[in-house]
Amino acid sequence: MLLTIMERIISTNVIPPAGDMLYLRMRHDLIGKLGLSGEEIEKYNLVEDKVTGIATWNPDIPQETEVELTDTEVRVITENLQKMNQDRTLTPNHMTLYEKFVENK
Repeated sequence: MLLTIMERIISTNVIPPAGDMLYLRMRHDLIGKLGLSGEEIEKYNLVEDKVTGIATWNPDIPQETEVELTDTEVRVITENLQKMNQDRTLTPNHMTLYEKFVENK
């Protein structure tokens, strides 16, 4: 699935932090897939403001990256986005992620 830097960062926050051991192993692998490598951090000139914690990067560099996700990993993200929608806890930052995982499934 093609995901932008913002979508990759936001998606890691969509995944619940607790579950059984099988879930935790899957979550660990999924976070690893979605996270940015050191090479990507350099490529995109990613920096985090020490005061606000807000990450910025060079918007002139194409950001979409193909992230290989299993059906289970897609389901976990999709179900949690749907739950956030039902709970009305989605923010504008979730919009494109929601569109990719839920609406354009």
